[in-house]
Amino acid sequence: MDKNPIATVATAWSDEHTGQGFILIMHEVLFFGNDLDHSLINPNQIRHNGFQVYDNPYESDQDRQMGIVINDTKRVPFTSEGTTIFFKSRYPTDDEMETLPHVVLTCETPWDPSGIVMPGGTTPTNRVAQKVQSLQFHGTNRHHHMYETNCIVH
Repeated sequence: MDKNPIATVATAWSDEHTGQGFILIMHEVLFFGNDLDHSLINPNQIRHNGFQVYDNPYESDQDRQMGIVINDTKRVPFTSEGTTIFFKSRYPTDDEMETLPHVVLTCETPWDPSGIVMPGGTTPTNRVAQKVQSLQFHGTNRHHHMYETNCIVH
């Protein structure tokens, strides 16, 4: 299996209400070339670079509507289809690359997710899991015998 290279990529996004366009730059992301018709973006990588990212579709607070806050007045809104959360963007033209404002969403520093300590997190240490148990009362409107759960213990 070929490993996808890490790259710096750009996508063009325009505010559907004002028509204002932006070039969104993302460093240290997987590059799929023409293999995908969409981009895969890690919201924690954007958060790590200082942007507020709201990706909870169940949030009721209007100040935390789904999207990326790029400045005091502009937000890239997310939408969803099923459980997929996304925003619509496009391949930028040469003219757009030259004339539209650029917003750098992720840091140029190499992205190593295993070495990141998020707020409330801890530094990775060696641990041993002795038991993994499923409890029926942990799922809302779910019965643990009817749904498969993937669990990764590292």
